[in-house]
Amino acid sequence: MKHVLLLLLVLAPRAEGAFFKVTQERGVWWLVDPAGKKMFSRGVCNVVAGDALDRFDPAAPAYCALRFYPSADKWRKAALERLGFWGFNTLGAGSDAVLTASGAMPWTMGLSLGAAVGVPYADPSALAARTKLRELLAPLLKLKEDQRLIGYYLDSQLGWWDESVVLHILRQASAKDPLKEKLMALLERTYRGDLRRFSEDFSVDPEPKAFVELRGALRRAAFRPGRRPQVVEEFLGDLAGLYYRTVAEEVRAADPNHLILGDRYAGWYSQPVARAAGEFVDVVSTTYDSCAPQGWASPFYFDSLARLTRKPVLVSEIYYAAAENRSGDRNRHGPYMTVPTQEERAAGAARLMVSLAKYPSVIGVHWFQYADQPPEADGEDFNMGLVDLKDAPYAVLTEALTKAAPDTERDHGTWPAGAGLTRAPQGLKVPGMADLPIVNGSLDEWPLDRSWVPGVSAAAPFERFGDLYLCWRPEGLGVAVVYMDYRARPRSLDGPEADTERLTIGAGIDNEKPVVFTLKGILERADPDRPEAGFRTPEVLAVRGGVPFPAEGRFLVAQGQHGMSRIVEVFLPAALFRRERLDPAEILRATVSLRLRANAKELFWPRPFKVSAWDASEDWVPLVLDAAGLTAEPSAVPVPSMARGRTEPAASTGTEPAVATALATPVAVAATVSSAPVAAPKPAAKPAAKKPVAKPVAKPVARKAAPSAPKPAR
Repeated sequence: MKHVLLLLLVLAPRAEGAFFKVTQERGVWWLVDPAGKKMFSRGVCNVVAGDALDRFDPAAPAYCALRFYPSADKWRKAALERLGFWGFNTLGAGSDAVLTASGAMPWTMGLSLGAAVGVPYADPSALAARTKLRELLAPLLKLKEDQRLIGYYLDSQLGWWDESVVLHILRQASAKDPLKEKLMALLERTYRGDLRRFSEDFSVDPEPKAFVELRGALRRAAFRPGRRPQVVEEFLGDLAGLYYRTVAEEVRAADPNHLILGDRYAGWYSQPVARAAGEFVDVVSTTYDSCAPQGWASPFYFDSLARLTRKPVLVSEIYYAAAENRSGDRNRHGPYMTVPTQEERAAGAARLMVSLAKYPSVIGVHWFQYADQPPEADGEDFNMGLVDLKDAPYAVLTEALTKAAPDTERDHGTWPAGAGLTRAPQGLKVPGMADLPIVNGSLDEWPLDRSWVPGVSAAAPFERFGDLYLCWRPEGLGVAVVYMDYRARPRSLDGPEADTERLTIGAGIDNEKPVVFTLKGILERADPDRPEAGFRTPEVLAVRGGVPFPAEGRFLVAQGQHGMSRIVEVFLPAALFRRERLDPAEILRATVSLRLRANAKELFWPRPFKVSAWDASEDWVPLVLDAAGLTAEPSAVPVPSMARGRTEPAASTGTEPAVATALATPVAVAATVSSAPVAAPKPAAKPAAKKPVAKPVAKPVARKAAPSAPKPAR
């Protein structure tokens, strides 16, 4: 009966000439259907019957629904009933054309407009580009009266890779590249034609003797060590504005009735690009992969996207895979969230869907995808399906998502109620951990919903690009930073100090001399060509009350990366605060600064690095240690090692107290999510094949990793 009622709601009468729209009420965004009813879109991508029967290969099996149904129509009927029963109300991008045309459910359509005209490396407003766009959009004329169509994705995961885009265009010859002309105009305004000033930021080959010579083709273009000019963001914003303006004009000329749903960002977005999109699209869209298996949606990602665009957000793809699956998927070719069992997959997926729905800007979440990917696929081979290759549902997953469906409506827009550090009269309350953390850069056992720190900021012109987390045990204080950034090339610890990424943490007992640690060169690949080599050990500068002291043996640090999420996890033992155990009766104070891109980007709490009083902790944030979350007895040793419960003998040096475990070695620092004993290995991303130019017809969406050149560091 439940799924019958849901389908009746989906098929509710709609007003003549009415189409889907979005509305904002008391700060919360909603999708509104043609009947005027608010809805939260829960969709499934690639609802397709799979391979044709005559193409099925038992030696390399893929999903083929016609092996299990007498006809395609019987499969379609069964698929719709299943989706309704499981709580879904939308056919996501790439779904069966007959299903979407039937009007049985609202649906979204994926286009490939930017890729078709070479964006972001070609001018989308050129006459040839507009002609191509109009050819691709001609079929939309047949869809403009479809009241079940929500809208169009302009493209999927375009490569707006910040520095790489600017440097690539700078290398081109102006006479052959109109974008180079636009970039040169910006450079001339910025540097006022002064080659010396330009050369302080850029290094080019051949070296020009006059500013005008920059208009020619260049063999090489790079930023000077320690420089990251703001011209990068300005040019990207201008280029993205040109793209969104052009495609929005062409789409609305072909179909003025349906929503423009943005580009489906690849789990990361360039801030100037997102800001430009907000002026021309109705909805921004993004794929999303949780940074931890608990199913947590990073607050900064959605808060900042909403602030940049001032538009609602449709999460066009979420996914979870399990090593334990019935399709033989090995989950190798991509950086996507993988856990050991179907039970963990179901729990994480359901929590992620509800976590996303809590954000006031999010109007829908779509699951990727209906059926598992083939285990012998030449691209991705992930257990992402609601059903396996034999059409059998993963019952524990579908049951969890079914139970979560009503919660997405009930909890929509409630963020941040009940989340994060709460306030006490003396300061912010830091939650306790049930057990000692495994310091490996994965945050698997962290209570992320309770340990999230509000009030973190970013230096202008950027919005917040990361989150800070705090928790504690009697054995010490845990500090973690999760952030996203794209770098055109790996930095080197051998280069200038300003070229390294640096995390500074200050902490201390109230009215006592605080300790300040700066980790220089975080998340630097030991070998950029071999991701499996892990990360270098960051250089550590340690100070107490303004006096440096040796850092080795004082605390634990581990680094990790999942997709575009970069993670630094630190554990500060109680011995650093000259205590055997941290005492909830005492007030701590703390401050944090993360500086990136030659100091061009900073994430800070509570103040920027340059204006912080690093020897005066009275200006830091007071912290109250909340004992409520402690469920395990304190261990007999003062600090955890890289594996829970393992300890090594302490070795005292100098006058500072030693702790039980040394600073993480290069091998330990290199530990990523894949080294966590409670999580399945996370494979490195495989460079995707070049994305084909697609005509605007419904078809399965091929998920891709970042472009092979340029691409983000995985």
